[in-house]
Order: sequence, then C-alpha cells, then structure tokens
Amino acid sequence: MRVFVTAAAQLSSIGISKEEVVSRLRSQITGINLQDYGVHGSYFVGSINLSNEELCDRFSIKGHYSRTTILGIASIKSFLSQLSFLPDSNIKSCLISGTSVGGMDITESEFKKYLNDDPYNKSTFRNHTCGTITHQIMKNTVEVDMIDTVSTACSSAANAILAGANHIKTGSYDVAIVGGADSLSQFTVMGFDSLKIYDSQVCRPFDKCRNGINLGEGAGFLLLESEKSILISGNTPLVELSGWSSVSDAYHQTASSPEGYGATKAMKEAIEWKTTF
Repeated sequence: MRVFVTAAAQLSSIGISKEEVVSRLRSQITGINLQDYGVHGSYFVGSINLSNEELCDRFSIKGHYSRTTILGIASIKSFLSQLSFLPDSNIKSCLISGTSVGGMDITESEFKKYLNDDPYNKSTFRNHTCGTITHQIMKNTVEVDMIDTVSTACSSAANAILAGANHIKTGSYDVAIVGGADSLSQFTVMGFDSLKIYDSQVCRPFDKCRNGINLGEGAGFLLLESEKSILISGNTPLVELSGWSSVSDAYHQTASSPEGYGATKAMKEAIEWKTTF
C-alpha cells in the first residue's frame, strides 16, 4: 500500500501560514526573539507572536486549553478547511499526535498559584498529560476511528508521522492525520539551560563554533492517505512517502554516539525500505 501526503499545515515563530513562512524565509527574517523569564533572566526563543486568545479567535477555537492544544488544533484546521474531503464511514482514519511537553504551559501557571498559596483551579492539571492534548485536538477538529500519542522528546512528531505511515502501509487505516505540537514552557527552557546546551545568544546551526540551541514553539500536521482513500476523496497528492525508519543506538539517554551509528542506520533503513517491505 502506497502512502501519500495530500495536505499540510504548520504554525511557527516565522509564520502561521505557508505564505508567511515562505516570505520570511526568502527575506531571511528570523523568528527568534528575546523573552523575559522573570528571576531566571531572558532567553532567546522562537515564540509565536500571538496570544492564546488571538489564536483562538483566528481559528475559531472554543474552550480553555493549553497553548500546545491550541497550536495543534489551529494547524489541523488550517488544512482541513481547504479540503472538500473529511474522513467518513467508507474509510478508516486515525489521528496520531506527537508532543514533548504536553500541557506544561497551563500547569506551570496554576502551579505558581499553588506555591504562592493563591487560589488555583486543580482541574486545570487535567490538561497536562500528552494524551489529553491529542484527545482535545480531535474533539475540536474531526472525529476519527483511533487516536494515539507519541512522546519521544524532539522526535515526537517525526515518530507520529512514521506510525501513521506504517498504519496505512499495512492496511490498518486509510487516512492518518499525523504531526505534533509543543509550546514554550519555563520548565523546558530552564531544563535545557541546566544541561549547558542553551545558547545565550541567537543560535548558529551548522556553524563549527556554535554554542548550543534555542527552543521554539509551534505545530505541524500532515494528512496521509492511501490509494484507496485518494480514489474516494479526490485529493491531489503533494508527495509520496516511500521510506522511513526509527532506531535506537542505546548509547546514551540524551546524546547520540560519536560515530553516529543510530542516525546512519536509520538513514540506510529509510533508503532501503521501499525495496524490502
């Protein structure tokens, strides 16, 4: 069974539409800015310059959700609104969402009130778990036959795409909405800083003198379809997924091996996938 991408959308610090992103990339406009974290100081982060309320107004989102959930809903709504086709009883569909921090942003807000002996809403903590994010995204976008959540740190969204592609490849599902969402949180920024890998200046990827990373927030989702689904939907394929792989070299909890064994193996398996499946 072949796997096709028929729709895609993303929100990031350089734009919340394809046109904005392309324009700013061509203009070499960075999405990284300096953000105040109170007593912890200021950090360079890739934040989306819209509040939760502004995002909800723009994408017609009703309810009180974490920023991660709002970004995920907005991303999926961005491409669903452009399609004449939605999953129905004739095809089996799934939603697989990846997230690293889940609803950490909303948890932090309430937890600070708790620490200061201020009134707080304990029910808010129900928005924290990664699985809750996926459930809320589905409830605000489109009903599917199955939902699943992937939380593997930085690779969460990539592994969600891989899982959805596998479901279609094996014939388990005909449609998979896959991707991920994460919002900035004090916990993650401080966490990476404690590991001494957060750059105090704007990061310089691919520079041999780079001094760490900057964290950002955003969401991105794809609509994957099988050949059977495309015959029903009439959607035009943007690209075909022809190979993928996910491996673990079991070298270290957070670091890859100096020789790059895991990355090399994953790349080779992805290239060879189409001929061996």
